Amino acid sequence: MIPIDEEFHLRERRISTDPQEYKGVATSGAYITIKETKPGYEYYYWQWREGNSWKNKYIAPVDPKNTTKN
Repeated sequence: MIPIDEEFHLRERRISTDPQEYKGVATSGAYITIKETKPGYEYYYWQWREGNSWKNKYIAPVDPKNTTKN
């Protein structure tokens, strides 16, 4: 789960933190996490369990101006 300041950052960017507003995301048990897909590339994702597997759905980059490390 993301810290409250990260949630505030998303809201400030007008990105919903309500799973009901995302098609295909579980409405209960889903939470926002940050994934680093490769070094320097961080993104917000919804994550939840479906049976024995984890599901996730992309939300947005953590920092849209700087998604790579130089």
